Amino acid sequence: MSHKVRRPLYDGMQMVHALWFDLALIGETEARRRVLRHWAPGARLHLVQDGFLLMLATPRYGHCATLDGLPLCEQAGILSSAPLALDERAATPPASVWLVRAAQAQLISLTAAPRIDPAAWLDLRAIPLHAALQPPRLATAATAGAAPLEATPVREIFSGTIPPPSIRRDAFLKQMNQAQRNEGTALRGAAVALAFVGLAAALLGAVPLGLLRIFGKATGQPAQQEGTYRQRQKPSGPSALAQRLSALATRLAIFTRASKIIGWRQAAYLRKMMSLLEKGDMQDALRYAIPLDSLSKMNRPAFGAPRPRSSLEIASPHQATASIMMGSDLEQYLRSTYRRTFERLDREGKIDEATFVLAELLKCGGEAVDYLERKGRIKQAAQLAETMELAPEIAVRLWCMAGDVERAVQLARLGQAFAAAVQLLERHQSPQAAAMRLLWAEDLALRGHLSEAADAIWPLADHRDKALTWLLEGERCGGTLGLRALVKKLALLPDSLAESESDVLQLLDGDDEHDVQQRTRLGMELLAIANHSPATKRVASELMRPLLADRMAGRTQFDKKSLTQLLALSDSDVLKADLPQLNMPAMASPRALAARAEVLRVHLAEHGLLTLHDARRLPDGHYLLALGEGGVIRVDRHGRQLAQFPVPATRLVVAAGGQRALALVQRDSMWRVSRIDLIARKVSDWIIQPLRFWARQYDGLIWNAVIENRLVAIDTSKDQLTVSWQVADLPGEIVAFLEEQGAQTLLLSTAEEIQQWRYQLPGRRLMQRDSFPHPREQVWQLLLDNTRDAPTVLRLLSKELNCSLQVHNGSATASFEIPLKAIADTPEVVLSEGLMLIRNYPDDLDTLQCLVVDARTGKVLADLSLAECNLARAHLDHGHILLFDQAGRLIDINCEDSQVHTLTLA
Repeated sequence: MSHKVRRPLYDGMQMVHALWFDLALIGETEARRRVLRHWAPGARLHLVQDGFLLMLATPRYGHCATLDGLPLCEQAGILSSAPLALDERAATPPASVWLVRAAQAQLISLTAAPRIDPAAWLDLRAIPLHAALQPPRLATAATAGAAPLEATPVREIFSGTIPPPSIRRDAFLKQMNQAQRNEGTALRGAAVALAFVGLAAALLGAVPLGLLRIFGKATGQPAQQEGTYRQRQKPSGPSALAQRLSALATRLAIFTRASKIIGWRQAAYLRKMMSLLEKGDMQDALRYAIPLDSLSKMNRPAFGAPRPRSSLEIASPHQATASIMMGSDLEQYLRSTYRRTFERLDREGKIDEATFVLAELLKCGGEAVDYLERKGRIKQAAQLAETMELAPEIAVRLWCMAGDVERAVQLARLGQAFAAAVQLLERHQSPQAAAMRLLWAEDLALRGHLSEAADAIWPLADHRDKALTWLLEGERCGGTLGLRALVKKLALLPDSLAESESDVLQLLDGDDEHDVQQRTRLGMELLAIANHSPATKRVASELMRPLLADRMAGRTQFDKKSLTQLLALSDSDVLKADLPQLNMPAMASPRALAARAEVLRVHLAEHGLLTLHDARRLPDGHYLLALGEGGVIRVDRHGRQLAQFPVPATRLVVAAGGQRALALVQRDSMWRVSRIDLIARKVSDWIIQPLRFWARQYDGLIWNAVIENRLVAIDTSKDQLTVSWQVADLPGEIVAFLEEQGAQTLLLSTAEEIQQWRYQLPGRRLMQRDSFPHPREQVWQLLLDNTRDAPTVLRLLSKELNCSLQVHNGSATASFEIPLKAIADTPEVVLSEGLMLIRNYPDDLDTLQCLVVDARTGKVLADLSLAECNLARAHLDHGHILLFDQAGRLIDINCEDSQVHTLTLA
């Protein structure tokens, strides 16, 4: 049966439900290719009228003129390839499919049309889905990769000009350490009591007592005596002897005041050091000289005499050394003396010794590096920049100038210093700037930051095709990454708007929750870029209408200020003229979880079928879930599966930006780690190592972990274990590790004490190294907090039928108790981002309770529970609290607005 149709084709933007491909027109091979390009789970394919009819899984908007097949749309229950008028629809039976060819509408029966399975078109025999994990190879010279970055000893920097260590050095150091531990306040008091006598004897020796009268003010004599003496002076000016005596008086005054703190033993040491400096005996003087930072930065005074140096060894700024607390006068006196010593050595052409004075004694690391660079010692300047822990971009630039690009790249990757290093190189017009910019862009691409990589490489005209490849790859990925890549592409290539027109229009016309969120993200991405093109301004103009409608309907939190900025960005003068003043209703301000007056209570009883071992939230609102031996899946916020990765995993580590991930599973005492590329949807096995602790997030390239008793930074881009940086030979066993908020903290346990070390990231500078005695009282657990200089102490207290958890954050704050229900098993506690998550199983093992507590005040913010729960885990993930269990249930709480989202995965 056929009917004549007056308009045989759709035009413009339409909601497309199906596509028909004419085999006679395009050929079967091309038809198959187009079908596979549009295929999605849930679609159906039929052989209809000598062509393929593809019923789309989900209808989508599309511009009919740009589609590669004949579109079929729905009108009043009729699926047709042409717009039907009222009289034409009246003559057409409902719930039917009409295919219009040559102005004739042919009625199609899908029940009679043969069904086609496109899976038969694919030959996957040559494509391995997953390669088996090979046994780990031994770390040999051929497989271990680059050596970890370590500071070069100064003796090697200066090519053997530094004298060998003294034989007495180690013995003297041991004696000093013992003296610092054993000598207490009694010794310190005795030193103060003998200060004047000991210091006078040490400094003046056999100076007659009569000479002391000329130093009345310095030694505390009355001012009248000083005035009487001055009246006897000749008006012609001081003689040479008087000048020497005045200088001696100044030294005596300074050392006398300092002796109240340091005592006679330290004063004798300083006298010897100053005497050697004045005599010009540089080899011994520099061994005895003490750095200025040890005068003010150390935490405790040294009761023994300072020790002479075994060599001209430059210590890093954060290296622990002994301390002598002295007055500011003495410190200034030493500073001027060291400065004069440097100038003398520089005049004599002793560059090594002069650099030592600048770097180690005066602690002017930047000046020392500049001094070496001016002298043409580029490699030594680069080595010293690392030893002095200057900004990593300084060392990167110097290594490039020295010709060691490999080490420069290692250092830039480890410290994320590519951007600053490229700016330095370009500012100095270095010939290595272009090569480093290319390496910077490739580094960003390795981390999954594709739009940033394209932006970095764009100034290199010869490599813009690579930038376009990265942007297209990011755009195909969709989500936030896709929007960012789209905006960046339109900013760099305005003519590409025609290619992306259908995607942009579909986003603007969509009406579901996902489209609203994507429009909001698109607006934020447009406001984030600095350099706009006519294409981005056109998109901003078109986005204003639907975004304003979303805001007026209360479907988005896009504020008035952002809308005004977006309007100013658009190039539509008509829109600016016609749009009335923005008087939008005020949105209800979200209530943060910490600001709630009442406890947020969430209970989830429904069971799922999947076993969740770990869950991580991705920036798009999706979730990455570890299913144990079942692999890893990616689901949207409604639980729909978007991707599956066939690697076993019980723990997940997600990169910043959510484009890379690591999957971990335990095998006896070892951990097997696999890599997941969420952009390309690829997996690869990686390493098997005895991991003890690891960071739950990484930068997409460098991952920090503890292997055995070493803190290491691992390069995840290599196919074998490659350690880029490490801290080994620690003084104790690592018993706790935490990395968050730009810092990583270690807790070490020794036989005598507990030590807390803190490194600043990404520069990996040691910011804290404190020692604490072992707790005398019984302690249940110690938790690390990157915002505190001491670990949080937990004690589990039992009180008849109830129990409580006592939390002590340090000596400066009072402890508090958190009441718990009667427990049947030991609770589990996680401390992160200022919140404490306490998982507790009450007497009835059917229910798990998870309390969310403010770690500073002890206030209970949320009470979460899972019915009939055997094993569950909880953690904080970028401001979201995730609680999940092996019954396929997940609770997600946004700490910023207290919004609760739950999933039950079947």
